[in-house]
Amino acid sequence: MNFVWLDIAVRVLLGSTLVMAQAVLLNWLGVPFAAITLFAGVAAYGAVAGVAPVIVALALLEAAFLLLVRPLPQDRYLLLSLASLALMRSAVGAVNRFGGQLGTASVSTLIPAQRPTSAFPFALALFLAAFLLLLALRHSQMGLAVDTARIGATDFCANSMTPVGMITALLLGAAVLLAAFAGAVQGAYAGWIDPNVFRIDYAITMLVATLVIGRMPIRGALLAMAFFVFPDFFSSALGYNRTASAHIREILWGAAIIFLAGRGTSTARGNQ
Repeated sequence: MNFVWLDIAVRVLLGSTLVMAQAVLLNWLGVPFAAITLFAGVAAYGAVAGVAPVIVALALLEAAFLLLVRPLPQDRYLLLSLASLALMRSAVGAVNRFGGQLGTASVSTLIPAQRPTSAFPFALALFLAAFLLLLALRHSQMGLAVDTARIGATDFCANSMTPVGMITALLLGAAVLLAAFAGAVQGAYAGWIDPNVFRIDYAITMLVATLVIGRMPIRGALLAMAFFVFPDFFSSALGYNRTASAHIREILWGAAIIFLAGRGTSTARGNQ
């Protein structure tokens, strides 16, 4: 396989993994978390800081977001998840050990920088793990329990029938693990880590893809892959700049979200 397309495959698989991990929380559990790149970015910096510090940081972040699921209204929780990116970007940019705003080189030896043949097996394994999790949520009793937990967030009767807190903690932990491993692989593969991994516009891009893939595992996985491969494919086929192609992608997918939301509203009104 040509190294260029193998490089694209690595980036597509890692991006799709992050989207599916966020879909577990947002689309399935109904937790308005929109900053899966926060966990990925922290793990990417783990390639510089070492394993033990990054595990502690991820555990603290996961505990904080878990504790705030119930007390905060959904809109504030959503804003908190996005605001945490800006805070983390400023924090790591102020640390000289991490190279400040300029960033620093990865010291990982497991995945050599810019070696897609080394990164591809890890990226594929993470993608398949995220996909299998979505399949389990769709076609097993686990999915039924998650749906009950989602209803239980606002309904007392449903809350009494299922351990909402335990299920939320379990799925948040799974999403954090997927995002952390994807971020670590991405950081090692890129070979350079800087505070831009915590950009809010990147998180919004992930959010757009998360909203579009919905709750269908196979269709969702294919849509996620199509979302990330589009800029490279479109620029290669028509000669557009990759950044311009990414803007076109976001316009088209944003329009798709508006269309689907409008269609869902029309259907709901028709059933009244």
